[in-house]
Amino acid sequence: QSNIYAFGMELTPESQAEIMDRVVEPLRTIAQNNGIEAVFPNYGDIVPHVTFDAARFVNLDPNKKVQLAADLDHNLYFDMICRILSDLDFPMDTLVIAPNSYICAGEFTPELYPLEKARRLIEKVFDKTPDDLSIVEYRDILHSSVARITKMPEDKTRLADFRDEAREKVGKTLQSSPVSISVAR
Repeated sequence: QSNIYAFGMELTPESQAEIMDRVVEPLRTIAQNNGIEAVFPNYGDIVPHVTFDAARFVNLDPNKKVQLAADLDHNLYFDMICRILSDLDFPMDTLVIAPNSYICAGEFTPELYPLEKARRLIEKVFDKTPDDLSIVEYRDILHSSVARITKMPEDKTRLADFRDEAREKVGKTLQSSPVSISVAR
């Protein structure tokens, strides 16, 4: 059972398909060609989605974690955030290659302001939970995981080759033509 509660949202089918076609499938091919073992959305991991903010459960027994997570899942403010953000489009123009690789919005623009307001509201909800949650600081504006390396290669040049090829073939394409995502209602 995880010690993290993440507030995220599903993407529209069109956004999921765009992430799969433009980011995940090319990354899978690049990883396979470089001998990198990883899981990807729809391939060992859950479908493409976005995570807005997360908090760590602090000193809770498993039953209390389950109850607190259920309470948060039905939080009125979280429901309101979902309704406000649905049907809005957000650009993802940056690929970050790391053990947990993701795409994100590379810089804050006015169209991302609703996300910033949503994150502040999520943090307020987390803060009102009495000492049971500790906020995990996310430094990006919005992100969607696209690959998780499950085993580091013995030959570190393979990892560097994967990173360089991914940046060249996927990262540069995103910079010139961002993936536009929409969250589902």
